[in-house]
Parts: sequence; structure tokens; C-alpha cells
Amino acid sequence: IEEKCAKRVYIDVEKSFEQHLISSNAEYIVIDFYAAAAISLYKMENNYYTASETFVNTDFFQRNAKKLKRISPPFDDTFWKNAIKNYAEILLKHFQREKIVLVCLYFPDTLVKEGEVRNGTNRNSLNNRISEMERYFISLVNPVVIDVAQYYFGDAKESSPSSYEEYFYLDVARKMK
Repeated sequence: IEEKCAKRVYIDVEKSFEQHLISSNAEYIVIDFYAAAAISLYKMENNYYTASETFVNTDFFQRNAKKLKRISPPFDDTFWKNAIKNYAEILLKHFQREKIVLVCLYFPDTLVKEGEVRNGTNRNSLNNRISEMERYFISLVNPVVIDVAQYYFGDAKESSPSSYEEYFYLDVARKMK
């Protein structure tokens, strides 16, 4: 992979998440399930890769494009539950439960831009998928949970549904102290 690629893409391609955790010496980990519920994957043999724009621009993708099959959410229950179970096992190997923080997400139909409230896209299907993944992860890990997204507007200045008004981020940061 070219050096210009983001670290998370390197970790994804090299399947080195656990090694990254070990070398990071992190005391806490803060996670959410937006990518797991909303972003397509590429499959090659028994490996899956996040279908981000950065990944598509890697030498790895260019060399293997014909072998990669794109898979879009919603994913099969067995598939995502196995992935979350494996993820939970890795996290619990390296962090105590109280050092794993899950930020629950909810994407509102109402957005705000420069003080104006606007109608957004109905994201009930995505909200249901994320909520189901969060509940399953909580049942496995019993992490610290920050669940405030439902009280905030989305940010209409951004194109991603995972963008919230500034107060959401301030509230999450305050709750993490």
C-alpha cells in the first residue's frame, strides 16, 4: 500500500487490527458501528475490506480489482454477528470492559445548517441496523455506553449521515471525562 493511504486502510488490508492495538498502548478505545452498518465491503477469498474511497485508490485494490466482489449492507445476520463477536473478543483481550466506550448512533430526519432546521432523509432502516449491532455488542462486552445521538440534529453542511451538529460532539466529549 502506498504511504499516502490512511492508517485504517493499511490495518484493514493487512488485517493487523490486533497488532495495532498492542503497539498503540491505548488505555481506552471508543467505537461506533456506523461503518459496520452503512458502508459496503469488498470480498476476496475469505477476507473483507471496507469499500472506502481511500481503499479504492490503493495499489492493492488496483492489483486485485477483478478478484474483489462488492457487497452492500444490510449484511446477513450470521455474517455481522460473527464479525462483531470476533471484534468483541479482540477488544476484551486488550481492554477491561470499563475502558471500552461505545458511542451509540441515531441518524435524525431533521438537520441543521447555519441555525436553520431542515428536513433530511429518513434513515430508519440504517438506525435499526445500527441499533441491532449495538445491542448485540453490548450483550457481549457490557461496555461504557454513551447514548445521546437521538437528542441532536444532523449536520446539513456535511454529506455524511454520520455528521451531527457541534453540540453532539461536545456532549460526547463531556461524558467521556
